[in-house]
Amino acid sequence: MFIGSDKRCYAVDTGNGKIKWVFGMDGPITSSPTVAEGTVYVGCWDTYLYAINAENGKLKWKYEAGWGIDTSPTVRDSTVFFGSMDNNFYALDAESGKNLWTFTCQASIHSSPVVYGKYVFFGSDDVFKSI
Repeated sequence: MFIGSDKRCYAVDTGNGKIKWVFGMDGPITSSPTVAEGTVYVGCWDTYLYAINAENGKLKWKYEAGWGIDTSPTVRDSTVFFGSMDNNFYALDAESGKNLWTFTCQASIHSSPVVYGKYVFFGSDDVFKSI
């Protein structure tokens, strides 16, 4: 089990409740980590999305967004999707952390994405008015 709390990500053995490893960060974690293919992906208010080896807690890579990350990432087909408070939504290569594309909104993104078929859905703090 993986838990983001205060400025750390914890791996907990569900069989005995003991902590397997702890990964420290420079800011709070306010969303749930995502696990895919042996990697824990977790966003932090220190502006980074981290990819951590699920078995040993070692950093694989980290990607710097322009501001804090308040969303849980979603992984689909070797792509990690997440939004940031810098008004950008990112798609990264899950293995390398390379930016594949970025979509810019008019306001912060605080909702976690959902992938359905070839579409990615997420919300932002953009304000829309109907006419």
